[in-house]
Amino acid sequence: MSHKRAFIRQQFAIEHHSGKARHRDIAETLQNSEGELIAAHVGAGHEEPLMRAIRLQAVWPICLS
Repeated sequence: MSHKRAFIRQQFAIEHHSGKARHRDIAETLQNSEGELIAAHVGAGHEEPLMRAIRLQAVWPICLS
């Protein structure tokens, strides 16, 4: 597991508990995009109940073309 992703998840939890509810606002505070914030939670399992993210299957680009 990447230390950067673990750090982002930890900081997200701190910001979330401090009262910030919108992921976009938390990402901005952490100087990350909202996508990076969500991507940091992919594969985190149940250790982070605040946010869970599932990586899209590889077939989605075919659906868009």
